[in-house]
Amino acid sequence: MLWAAAIFGFALSPFYGLSFGLLVLAGFFDLSFNSMTRTLAQLNAPAEIRGRAIGVFNVGSLGCHTFSGFTVGFGGGLIGINLPLSISAGLLLVAMAALYVWARRRGVVDV
Repeated sequence: MLWAAAIFGFALSPFYGLSFGLLVLAGFFDLSFNSMTRTLAQLNAPAEIRGRAIGVFNVGSLGCHTFSGFTVGFGGGLIGINLPLSISAGLLLVAMAALYVWARRRGVVDV
């Protein structure tokens, strides 16, 4: 959620310094998230299918990045980059908040 919030703030920021700082934060959050998810995927995958599981994980992860880049880039080409990027980040924030509430009600997370 922090990554999406940083990207959302970046898309709406009119100030260079603030935009740069938000991009640095977004990069830190992205690296942290990717390191944690790949580690968890490797630790939780059964040894006999670990390579295939990581392959499927990478295809899904990289495929989502590619699709998002295409949609934001296409929208940016039509109407400017700020609005499509802020819409994409805002939708991600809403989706993650809804998933968190759903998981909390089901007892999947306790934080």
